[in-house]
Amino acid sequence: MRLLLYKIFFVNSIHSAVVVLLALVAVTGMSCEGGSKSYTNFPCYFPPRPDDQRCLEEPSLNPTELDRQHDSLFAHFLSPEHRPADDERMFYVIMVREGAFLTVRGNDGELCLLLFSSPIRANYYGSEVLGYDKPQRCTIFSASEIADDLSASSDESGVKYVTLDKCVHCNVQAILPWTNFKSADDVLTMWAVFSSTKILMRQALFDQARLSFEEGDLEKAKSICLDVIECTDIDYPEVHLLLGKCAVRLHDDRLKNQVYDFLKLFEQNWTDSLRAFEEVLGHTGVP
Repeated sequence: MRLLLYKIFFVNSIHSAVVVLLALVAVTGMSCEGGSKSYTNFPCYFPPRPDDQRCLEEPSLNPTELDRQHDSLFAHFLSPEHRPADDERMFYVIMVREGAFLTVRGNDGELCLLLFSSPIRANYYGSEVLGYDKPQRCTIFSASEIADDLSASSDESGVKYVTLDKCVHCNVQAILPWTNFKSADDVLTMWAVFSSTKILMRQALFDQARLSFEEGDLEKAKSICLDVIECTDIDYPEVHLLLGKCAVRLHDDRLKNQVYDFLKLFEQNWTDSLRAFEEVLGHTGVP
């Protein structure tokens, strides 16, 4: 499995289906609801951009260099020092009710289960689809649980595909059939492929945003930052910080305060960095 995975597409349905996998209740009782990784009042950037303004920026990537960097990241993720353990719970599934997981339909009409690599990504997707006024719940699975129990349950429920870190706004996404996951190694290989590609796309876009910011094109930098956050990687504090700097220089207090809400999801130093930037420019009214 390599970058060719990203030639497979499905259409994101805003009316996402709910699939009940009762067999999974016995697999794990872990839930991020009410825990340190639960975000009942998840932040958002408001007002939302129109759909025709989302996920439009294309990163500038040299195919040969992209392949080289992807191979390097892929090898890094699966190296003995960094490969997650088979039983490490690291894949988040959005729950609608006990044993009922959020899915979308592919362009062939078949159901696809959504896996997320962090609680922030899962909560953002769930909030966008199910509503920001509802507490989000998720169950956490390991690679071995996905390959064994979850894969078996998907056969009974009719779920044919799986994808990782689906963008809630894009109609294009890589998917894989459940039949590809016969072992924990298969699941972690999928994770390494998706993660490597996401990092490369994110960094290329972020570099464009940073260059636009340095050149004084604040609106372009802001737009690219929102593309990264909404489409590529909401779980990346540096892009929120750059968006906050754009907001400060644009005198957009509403956007600035929304950035602070997101930065609070990460380490304290990210909030401190935006405060320091404001102080240097002589702005006041910092939360």
